[in-house]
Amino acid sequence: MPPKPFAIARVHFPFGPKRTEMPRGNKSQIMTIQMPSLDSSTSAIEEEARRALRPIAVNRHETGALEQLHDALLLKLMSGELDVSEMDLPE
Repeated sequence: MPPKPFAIARVHFPFGPKRTEMPRGNKSQIMTIQMPSLDSSTSAIEEEARRALRPIAVNRHETGALEQLHDALLLKLMSGELDVSEMDLPE
C-alpha cells in the first residue's frame, strides 16, 4: 500500500493580538521527506561570503599596523626623542 500523502493540520491559538496557526504533522512522515543536496548551493554561498569578508580581514590587519605605528610615534613624541616643532606644515 503506498504511503498516504503528507498532510499538515493547523492548530489555532485564539489568544494574543492575532490568531496564531502552528503546523502539526506526523513525525515519521516528516522524517521520510527527501531533501535536496545543498553541496553546490552551500559552496557558492561560502565563496560569496569569503569574497565579502576578505576586505574586512585586510582592514583589520591595516588597523593593527597603524595602531602599532601610532603607539611608537606617540611614545617618541612625548619623550622628546622626536621633535616636529620645526617642521613646515601646509596651510
